[in-house]
Amino acid sequence: MESERQRQMEAERQRQMEAERQRQMEAERQRQMEAERQRQMEAERQRQMEAERQKQIEADRAREEAATAARRQKIVETGEHPVARPRATYFALTGQMNETVHQAAGMDKQGMFGSEERGLSEEPLKAGVPFDDFSVKAGRRGYPSRSASVRRNPSMDSALRKSLPEEPRRSDGREGTQWNIPQSKERVMDESLEMERQLIAEYERKRDLEKQKEAEREQKRELERQRELEKEKARQRDLERQREQERERQKEMERQRELDRQREAERQKQLERDRQKQIEYEKRKAAERELEEQREFERKRQKEYEREKERMLDQEKLKLFEFEKQKEIERERERQLELERQREIERKKQRELEKQKELERQKELERQRELERQRELERQKELERQMELERQRDLERQKELKRQREIERQKELERQKQNELEQQKEMRRWAQSEQQKSEERDRNHQGRGQEVLAGGPLLLLKAL
Repeated sequence: MESERQRQMEAERQRQMEAERQRQMEAERQRQMEAERQRQMEAERQRQMEAERQKQIEADRAREEAATAARRQKIVETGEHPVARPRATYFALTGQMNETVHQAAGMDKQGMFGSEERGLSEEPLKAGVPFDDFSVKAGRRGYPSRSASVRRNPSMDSALRKSLPEEPRRSDGREGTQWNIPQSKERVMDESLEMERQLIAEYERKRDLEKQKEAEREQKRELERQRELEKEKARQRDLERQREQERERQKEMERQRELDRQREAERQKQLERDRQKQIEYEKRKAAERELEEQREFERKRQKEYEREKERMLDQEKLKLFEFEKQKEIERERERQLELERQREIERKKQRELEKQKELERQKELERQRELERQRELERQKELERQMELERQRDLERQKELKRQREIERQKELERQKQNELEQQKEMRRWAQSEQQKSEERDRNHQGRGQEVLAGGPLLLLKAL
């Protein structure tokens, strides 16, 4: 019963441990789901931020294109005039000029490139944005080579047309004559060449700046990609760590289950040992019961044997009685035969012979019976001796009890005598005390009598 109760308690404890492990696993799963949901929300937020950034870039690009279109329209409106085309210049012949020259009388570099420089400084240049004043054949987000195809710059005609009539006026204040036109053209060409070199240098500088900015943007994008990659790696490491932790938990759970299985196996072994012990105990009890039954059977058999022996003794006694009776009859018959002996001698002899034979047989039988009787008498004597010994022991016990009772009675008599002596002493003391009191009263009465006689009636009244 106790082992069954312990087994039930152990099973209940195992169920509680399993429920606790299930709760922990469910909590861990919920935590992982929450972490995954947070990661997805973070990724969605990053995607939204990237989309917003792309929208902002598109808006900035649209604003740049709008501003560029406005600037281009303004340049076209201010600088495009129908003039006669000049002769071919060095840049037009060599094909190295790919920009439109904007020049007017009294216009300096800041006036010519102020708007462009402001545009470049305010908004980053975007590769692939078309310009009417740049005849560069390039793909979007690419940079053309220095040997890109070049078309003729029509703005040079306007610049040459404006500079030719003004040069004679600056030289002599009069209308220009035909003889200084070649020199003016050569000077204009030199100025145009110098200006175009400056424009090319400025363009190269802007293009290098744009390349640098693009490289910086690419570097930023690469850094952003590296950060995203690091985040992804960190997330993967976290996931791997979580998976490793999960594997460790699974291993721990498996180890715990193995321990539980071992405990269960050990418990089963213990139960088996207890069952074997119980079986051995029951076997011992059964053997003891069987031994007790055998003993009881032996006792019953012994009692039956005693009863049978008693019955046989009774039968033997009956046989002895019958034998004595038979002997008596035989003696009577012998007497009768003795009386008949005188009448039939021959017949007596014959009978005597038969008698002798019978007597021999009877003697043998008697001897056997006598031996059996002697043995029985010995047994009876032994039994009587045992009974006598038991009786003697009973007598001894009774004597001892009687002696003890006599001792107790003597002690009681002694106590009674002692009590009587004490009572007698007490009576004597009481008698002596009463005698003393009586003598004291007598003395007092005698003294009062004398006072009465001496004092008269007044004293007698006081005494009374």
